[in-house]
Amino acid sequence: MGTQGQVVTCDLAQLAACRRLSAAELAGVGRDVARALAEAHERGVVHRHLSAQHVVFEADGRAQVVGFGWPIPDDALVPGVVAPEVTGDGWSTSAADVFALGALLEGVGARGDRDLARLVRACTARDMTQRPSADELAERFERIAQDRVRGGATSRGWRYAVAGFGCFVVGGLLAAATLWPEPEPKRLEHLQIELPRVLTQLEMAPSDQGTTRTAAAER
Repeated sequence: MGTQGQVVTCDLAQLAACRRLSAAELAGVGRDVARALAEAHERGVVHRHLSAQHVVFEADGRAQVVGFGWPIPDDALVPGVVAPEVTGDGWSTSAADVFALGALLEGVGARGDRDLARLVRACTARDMTQRPSADELAERFERIAQDRVRGGATSRGWRYAVAGFGCFVVGGLLAAATLWPEPEPKRLEHLQIELPRVLTQLEMAPSDQGTTRTAAAER
């Protein structure tokens, strides 16, 4: 839960103000915060006023939660930020912490991802009995984080595959150019052929060859 002995670089509010977080990053933050809340809830402790300022990042990039047991500031009980069942005197439950986590992630862009948006809606359900536990949230955020990381790797792999296929096509075109009949044989290694020129030659060659055969037949 805490950050004792760790170097804190910034909090979530500061990070979100600097740049837009990716879906994988948001899912990772949700996972780390949910794990911290689950640990606290297991001990019978609730946070009561979780906000982006209470989510801090260590030097290794992991998110930690601070502020457990701190006095609730006067402006903490804002409609839409805390659970609807929370009263003015600060009474709260673990379900209210889950609501706060959902509202926090929504505020930093989680609605932009379909799976994250669905999980945010579950966290911020008005009926507290319909919200997932922090333990369940940690598992679901972890699955989303892994899916988004794999998706990014797949996207990069696809780009590499396309680039490789392009090299294969260019190589094939260059090989075809060496086999295509020309008036005078030339050594390919002595030529510097650009792809647009090769494509033009290959597109024009069949019609040119057909014209040559027709002319030969007429003679």
